[in-house]
Amino acid sequence: MAFGKADVQLSQRYLVFFRCFSFFVGISLSFQAWALLGEDPVHFSGDRQLWDRAANQVDLIGHATIIQAGEVITADKIHFDMNTRSLDAEGNCTY
Repeated sequence: MAFGKADVQLSQRYLVFFRCFSFFVGISLSFQAWALLGEDPVHFSGDRQLWDRAANQVDLIGHATIIQAGEVITADKIHFDMNTRSLDAEGNCTY
């Protein structure tokens, strides 16, 4: 099998995903603990919002943003569980 430009792009995507995932894991552990203890409201937005009202969860797709007490997380997609006040973010994550 020949390795070429497509393989490099694919490995760079995995590297970006891994960095974003690793960053999120570290942030989410502290963010979850802080959010569960805090009484501050959580504000969120996205280009699209897909709600699961029975489970009290929302998927934010495109320019997804969650803000609580001045702390901001943005990503391409965020799954937010309002029961546990936890989230999973994917793609271009910033905190």
